[in-house]
Amino acid sequence: EIRRKIRRLANAGRVDMRVLEKGSPKPAQLNRFFELFRKSRRDKAAFMDASMESYFRLLIKEMGESGILTFYILEFNRAVAAMSLCFDFRERVYLYNSCYDPAYKSLSAGILCTVFSIRHSIESGGRIFDFLKGDEPYKRWLGGTETVLSRVRIQMPEKVNTG
Repeated sequence: EIRRKIRRLANAGRVDMRVLEKGSPKPAQLNRFFELFRKSRRDKAAFMDASMESYFRLLIKEMGESGILTFYILEFNRAVAAMSLCFDFRERVYLYNSCYDPAYKSLSAGILCTVFSIRHSIESGGRIFDFLKGDEPYKRWLGGTETVLSRVRIQMPEKVNTG
């Protein structure tokens, strides 16, 4: 199915995958990311309010400066069709968030941007591609398996009476 989607995209026009590594995207690229993020789905638009955008911008800046940010841009006929924001740390790539232009939904631009991100990760020596939490169907389609996450809270006693 993935090969069929890749062929359909390639046969429809010019496809370019740009990879921005070890630095932050340009302001225009980042602005386009937020624009597409909000256009992708209603729940994403509601999630990405002004304070969340501010948080994302700071996170992207810090991760870029620390050298672990990888930003993927899938272009179709020279227009940005989809983008993925990943963190690359110790042979593991974490897909933090992604977006796509709904105008390219029929070409599976969002899923294919993730596929190309996985391919680049493997070619760059990544051993694990982590989709992080969430039960979106595409994660299973692309071979992701669920990992049990646990939270442990250890609370120290206020004072132990030894006396």
